[in-house]
Amino acid sequence: MRRVSALFPLLFMVFSFVACSQFDPTPTSEPTPTPTPISRQITFKVEAGEAYEVPIDVKRGTEISYRFAADLDVDFRIVDPYDDLLREAPRVRRADGSLIASVEGRHRLIFDNSFSVFTPKTIDLNYVIKP
Repeated sequence: MRRVSALFPLLFMVFSFVACSQFDPTPTSEPTPTPTPISRQITFKVEAGEAYEVPIDVKRGTEISYRFAADLDVDFRIVDPYDDLLREAPRVRRADGSLIASVEGRHRLIFDNSFSVFTPKTIDLNYVIKP
């Protein structure tokens, strides 16, 4: 009986070692989800002598794609949070394009009708933000 009781602790240590060696203490990480693009479609009116701004808050490296159509000419531009001009299209009825944000913050799509004295402009805008 004494030999069996002496082997029991030894067997316990062997089985414990084998069981622990198969355990991986490294936590499993979840796959990083792919961010979903954000798509917006809006229609608005820019009164004569005024401008209309569409603010878009983005992180650095985010792609902004846009497409718009106006019933009459309008000045269009995109500026970053520091008011640096990124795109400009004077007196256009339609435009499309995309850009990658080089800085984080509020970018603005500006539709300027300040050159018009009497005529408001209607704009149909589609834009997509791809994080």
